Amino acid sequence: MSIPPKYSSLWGKPARMRAGGAVALFASLTLSGCAPTFVHQPAPLPDPDPDVILVTLSGRCGFTCQSADNWDYLTASGGTAAISDWLRQRGRHVRTISGTAQVQDTYRSRESAAEQHGYPWVKAQLAAALAEFPRAQIIVMGHSHGSVFGHQLVRDFPATRFRLLIDLDTQCLLWTDYRQSPYAGGCAPDPAHRGQRASDVTPDNVEFNLEVQSSGSDVQRVGQGLVYSPIRDRVPNIRPDGTRRGIVTLRSSDNHIMMPRAGSQSMTLVRGALEQLGF
Repeated sequence: MSIPPKYSSLWGKPARMRAGGAVALFASLTLSGCAPTFVHQPAPLPDPDPDVILVTLSGRCGFTCQSADNWDYLTASGGTAAISDWLRQRGRHVRTISGTAQVQDTYRSRESAAEQHGYPWVKAQLAAALAEFPRAQIIVMGHSHGSVFGHQLVRDFPATRFRLLIDLDTQCLLWTDYRQSPYAGGCAPDPAHRGQRASDVTPDNVEFNLEVQSSGSDVQRVGQGLVYSPIRDRVPNIRPDGTRRGIVTLRSSDNHIMMPRAGSQSMTLVRGALEQLGF
């Protein structure tokens, strides 16, 4: 799939782009808020001595399931590999850390046969990787509730510089699932930041922030079935000082549920941003 035109002049400006593109085939009827059922793919193998650490965080498993069953659909859909493989093709050595919007360390989900890893596990893995590879550039990519946890991760490492934070349709709907957890404030409005939710404020230890927001039809016909997802992000991120320094917000023709797939336009936009930033 072709890379979109360069948009270096957009970094740091309140700009948005809409680009057309085909949506990858998904040949089953899916009625869910966040994550469809995918064919499971093995996680990418770690490279020795990585110069890039890629952290991916999947969101809620959907409206019809419980957050206890959140699972790593970014890996299962090929979205994680779509980015890590692209980086490797450009000569990068990549260490991938993939987890879910879950307050448990490791757990089982009824949505997947594989053992799942929640946010505490991801945080511990990143701490270990940073200690071993302190010069590696860090990319964090989250989808839906996973983007909220992506911002949490950045805040939990205030002394660490993150090269790129990627937010795929950040969502706070159903965040009440976490109201009894240490992360309850992840979607809370912050009066110090113009009332923006914490998930819409890009911390200063992030060099660049790419927001990709869904704009496709709630119901998309794909193959022989339909993909339905009515939710989308419409709040542009800001910095703590109220500016949009180093932030770009783009619109994808995907709907919310299609964004994590390897063949989605959202992943094309992510690769375009990585190319522009010199990865």
